[in-house]
Amino acid sequence: MYGLYAEGNYSLFSSVRGITIDNNYSKDFFVYDQNEKKKKEMSSYVLIFFSSSFLCSRSFECQSIQCVCHSWHMYMSITRRFVFILRKYSSLGLTLIFFWLLIYAFQKHEENVLLKSLYFKSNNSPNILNHDILIVIRTSKNTQALRMPVILNTWFQFSPQTTYITTNGNKTFFNRFLSKEYHHQIHSTTCKQAHSIRDLCCHSASEFDIYFQNQNKYKWLCRFDDDQYVNVPLLIDYLQQYLPEKEFLYIGKPSMKEPKRGRGVQFWFATYGGGVCFSKALLEMIYDDIQPGYVFMEGCVSSNYPDDTHIAYLLRTKYNINLTVAEDFHHHIEGNLFTNLTNASTIDQAITLGFKANNVPRFLPIVNNDVHRMQTLHCLLYPDKNCMRLLRILLNKLYEEKYG
Repeated sequence: MYGLYAEGNYSLFSSVRGITIDNNYSKDFFVYDQNEKKKKEMSSYVLIFFSSSFLCSRSFECQSIQCVCHSWHMYMSITRRFVFILRKYSSLGLTLIFFWLLIYAFQKHEENVLLKSLYFKSNNSPNILNHDILIVIRTSKNTQALRMPVILNTWFQFSPQTTYITTNGNKTFFNRFLSKEYHHQIHSTTCKQAHSIRDLCCHSASEFDIYFQNQNKYKWLCRFDDDQYVNVPLLIDYLQQYLPEKEFLYIGKPSMKEPKRGRGVQFWFATYGGGVCFSKALLEMIYDDIQPGYVFMEGCVSSNYPDDTHIAYLLRTKYNINLTVAEDFHHHIEGNLFTNLTNASTIDQAITLGFKANNVPRFLPIVNNDVHRMQTLHCLLYPDKNCMRLLRILLNKLYEEKYG
């Protein structure tokens, strides 16, 4: 469509695919177009006026029209420079932002893949609600990131409502694995990481603190380390033979072949590496020797024994109570524990299993980086569909390696 303006009159010569357009319509069109142009020009003048007015207010040298022209020049100069810088560096900035987002997304993806490959949550762990055992797991800032995820996704699931955790590390670490209803079960301590007598007894004192904060709900305190597997259903069955409100029970397994001797007395003590259980009656009897926490720590320093030895020494010398040995509590010091896995007593009937370095179940792991083979062990003891799938993958891999 083409239009021609001459001597104040509008004439239209147009042809669009053979269609002729009326002159009156053409006149209306051009009048409308002209009005729009005037509006745009006025908008530009208004913008220039306010911009120049602002700049004039900052300069006392500008007067009347000279101020407007000078300020407009400054405005355009600054604008051009700003646009130039944007054009020059925008590509670089966008590229850097893109690569940063890419790296961040990759790191998140790798973290999720790692967690999924390392840990799977068994759906076949029986969730046991009707028992009166307070379970406390001791971990630390140096070990919780490596050891606790596999525990939280395996034997912790037996009884999450009654299992507490004590650590001198960052307690918010556990939020990614536990729902909010369990966050109050993470107990934070200020105990040091060293293995001195005072520091070890500081950790034990926190375990006693947790029990006495919840003593109305529980008749047992069973404490374990973060390098142990606990078959909670078997633990519950085992403790049902006792009367925790009437019997003064200190239950565990010694790591020594002979009793401890010192200060004119000999006594057996249960190594904390195999787990230890205390009855309600016993804890109430020795309350003044373990509460508040600093009392227990001072007792350890006085006897010059670490936590697991001091508690046995205290019970033997002051209360004449001896260790009740639980043969199915296994600790990491048992060097031949996993050499004969055909013996059912070492795996199927074990209440606790302790691990250290290469002293772990001699299974091929069914997942990558299986810490202490605990995932594989749990899978074999309480198999579910996911376990069967992982086992099929492993068996197929072994077949391909042998027969090609």
